[in-house]
Order: sequence, then C-alpha cells, then structure tokens
Amino acid sequence: MYVTTATSTNATNTTVWKYWSNDTSATTTATTQASTWGQWASGTTETTVWRTWTNDTTSGTYEIVTQPRLQVPTRTPEQVSAQLDAERQARTVADQQWKDHQAKQQAAKAKAERLLGAHLNAEQAQAWKENRAIFVTAKSGRRFKIKEGRAGNIEEVNAEGTPIRHHCVHVAPGDIPDVDNVLAQKLALEYNEEMIMRLSISREIRA
Repeated sequence: MYVTTATSTNATNTTVWKYWSNDTSATTTATTQASTWGQWASGTTETTVWRTWTNDTTSGTYEIVTQPRLQVPTRTPEQVSAQLDAERQARTVADQQWKDHQAKQQAAKAKAERLLGAHLNAEQAQAWKENRAIFVTAKSGRRFKIKEGRAGNIEEVNAEGTPIRHHCVHVAPGDIPDVDNVLAQKLALEYNEEMIMRLSISREIRA
C-alpha cells in the first residue's frame, strides 16, 4: 500500500490508501466521515466504528478495554511437595486395591475349578482338562456340549457329537468366574432341562 499524489495516474479513490482515507490530496487527514478512516476515528457521531468498538456512545475519548489476566496463585515449595506426596500415596493405595482385587479373583477361580471338578465324572473331567468343555446328557436324552465361557457357550449335539443347535442361557451378569457359570448350566440341563430351554435363545446350526 502507498500514498499516491494528486498528479499520479492513480488519482482516483481506487487505491487502498485513498479508499481508506478518502483523501484525494494524498494527505492522511480524514476529511469526511464517509471514508473508512473517518468512520473509524471520527468522534462526531455515535455510529462511528471506533465508538462501536469501544462501546462508548457518550464521549469523544476512547480507550481500549482489556480483561485482566488470570492470576495463578504461586505455591510454596512445601505446598508442591505436599501435593506430590499426596499423589504418590493415592497411587499406592490404588495399586494395592487392584492387587487385592486380582488376588480375590484368582482365589475365586481356583475355588470354582475345585467345585466343578467335584461334579464331573471321569469322562467329563478328562474332557474339561483337555478341551475346557464337557458333554452333558439331559433326562430327555438330548446331549449338550458346554464350553468354558459366560454366554453363548452351549451347543446341542447329535449322536455323533456334531453341533446341531446353539443355545444361549447363562447365569445373570455378575463378578463370578466363568467356571461357576459352566457348573450352573450343567446342573440346570441335568435337573431342569425344560426350564433352561424355555429361557434359552436358540438357533439352528447349519453345516
């Protein structure tokens, strides 16, 4: 951007500076409020850009209003050290709580394995050891394969052991080992097949 003289070939108000100042004599005096500079700086009307900017409609004196900076309180070395100690203590407590939870989970799983084993015959115990699955024969004569898991782990099989139907019915959600769920499914199929089939979501397994 530059200021052109009145004798320049650009003597019209099409130059950026002249359009800003609306001053064809090439001076910086705003001779009219119609110019951009006049609208910005003129104090003779409450509709000037500068008045609108400063929200000042009563005075010709304009000041830029700034928001004060947020003051962050300065902490003493003792305060910083105390906070670090508190954070370390909190992490230590959380770590210990997690370790305790893991230990309880492991103990519950071991107990569930012993309880299931007490309800398996020799054939089922061997199958569980090798494949983590057992075959159960209901009173109706239908056979089921229960795999280790929580949901969708029951398959109805034919005489050859081929899966023909999938069943989804399990113990209500809870913080129990999956092996306890297998035992509950086994006992339900053996002693109350009608109930478990009524609750089951079943679908055919197509080859």
